[in-house]
Amino acid sequence: MARAILLAGLLLSLALASCGPGRTSYVAPTITGISPSYGPVTTTSITVTGSGFNAGVTGAAVGGVAATAKGTVTGDTQLSFTVPAAAVTGVVSVTTLGGTVSFPQVFTVVPGFTGIAPASGPAGTPVTVTGTGLMGITSVAVAAGSGPSVAATILTQTAQKLTFDIPNGASPGSSIITLTSAYGTAIAPLLQVVFTVN
Repeated sequence: MARAILLAGLLLSLALASCGPGRTSYVAPTITGISPSYGPVTTTSITVTGSGFNAGVTGAAVGGVAATAKGTVTGDTQLSFTVPAAAVTGVVSVTTLGGTVSFPQVFTVVPGFTGIAPASGPAGTPVTVTGTGLMGITSVAVAAGSGPSVAATILTQTAQKLTFDIPNGASPGSSIITLTSAYGTAIAPLLQVVFTVN
């Protein structure tokens, strides 16, 4: 009996010690909404609403890609941060000292164009398009003037680089390369790039 009482007292002391001075308990964060739900990288600021953000925000991410800055906390219920350059379409997550939480609504990264190389060449020429959010591109087509639009096969694809060959059958002359995304023109307008087929 005495041993049982002693053991109970010891367990109680350990429990109190774990909650005592020097130990801080943090509330787990929650997310109730994000705004906007789509946009390009580096220029879009996402506002996350929820709770528990005063518990020391240590990071935020889009599609599993961490933002370079922890963001700005407003009170306990709002966090704003910039979509990172390498972000891909996916859920938004926030990490605090109280834990990590993700919001089920997907943030859509809108594709953007920054460059093409080379800018001209015959059919079969390997072409590299650089930009942002390019993982969302689902098809590439090449059309010159009034000539037919010819589909090109995507060879490699990352968030920032996409490669393909100018397809056989592409008409010579100044052509428009059209990159279509999976998100529809209401969210992501078509990316159109000029290329000269020799």
